[in-house]
Amino acid sequence: MSAADANLDMEELRRRAWETTVPANGDYQAQADERLDWLGQASPEEWHRFATGFNWSDDIAPLYWIARHEQCEMATALHVFWHACPEWELMKLAGNEPIYERDEAMMVEYIAKRIAAKGYKRRKIAWDAEPMHKRDFEDMKGFVSKIDDPPWRPHRDMIKPIWGKEVMDGPEAWEERPENVRTGFWLDLPKSNIVTWDMREARDEMRPTFFNLFAIGGLIAASFEFVNDPAKWWLHLVGAIVMIGWWSWGISNSTSTVRSLMRSEMKTVPTQQMAIIYLALIALGVLWLKAYFGLSALFAEAKDTSFEARAIKAAICAVWIAPFWFGLRWLSEQYTYRVLFR
Repeated sequence: MSAADANLDMEELRRRAWETTVPANGDYQAQADERLDWLGQASPEEWHRFATGFNWSDDIAPLYWIARHEQCEMATALHVFWHACPEWELMKLAGNEPIYERDEAMMVEYIAKRIAAKGYKRRKIAWDAEPMHKRDFEDMKGFVSKIDDPPWRPHRDMIKPIWGKEVMDGPEAWEERPENVRTGFWLDLPKSNIVTWDMREARDEMRPTFFNLFAIGGLIAASFEFVNDPAKWWLHLVGAIVMIGWWSWGISNSTSTVRSLMRSEMKTVPTQQMAIIYLALIALGVLWLKAYFGLSALFAEAKDTSFEARAIKAAICAVWIAPFWFGLRWLSEQYTYRVLFR
């Protein structure tokens, strides 16, 4: 669809959703059977694409079929699990409230128990828990503590990141499926400058990530000096290693959150590109501190300890730091908005 055709009213959107949810002949069973037949010939990667683009207004039998299959990816099972509102039954049971039956409940219980039993062996597709998943996970632990005999218990693996290949549904994969297998529909919308809440949250995670990578580069440069005389600088060297470890842990968590937010908006994570940018920021930090050491050496050679000389040195230090501080803040926002989410 061209950008000019993207201005659709709500009635048109409802019509398209209806067409992809309701089979042309009204035979839902035939539609479900055709989807199951197609899944039986598809690969685990195709199952994952199908699940990530699934229209939850449709019959969830295909998703349950995927979740029960021996070759189901852990990432696929987690995607289905968290999109099925797993906390609902636990919340009702914890509050002694009546529970209405829903198709998702049995599927949620099956996936939860299989995760706890380490039953999903395939872990080749990348996955990260969204911030909302982590909050719901903590809520579910609280609900379970109030239930005498819960149907299942939350397991740490439900929010544990999975390193692997990036796999996401898209228009091309959707077009390749038989017409009765497709769910939902894709719109070719024009480019927009709208900033979503997910984008803002991702930006807030990328800002400290850029700063910390730059700082790690600086610490690496400083550590070269410490290594030259470890007996004298061993305490500084240990401190640098601890700080690098601490910042790396924060970078890992923030990057995991950004990846999850991208996937929630059906964006493919550019893993290699992000790795290159991260390494470039570390290299920039190394070069920055080496240049600062060079300036400091010039002042040391001058042997001018007057107040004016110290004031000039402090001013140069501030001028040296400020552009990088504000520049990294700006770059992290631009990279998030204009690259990751566009």
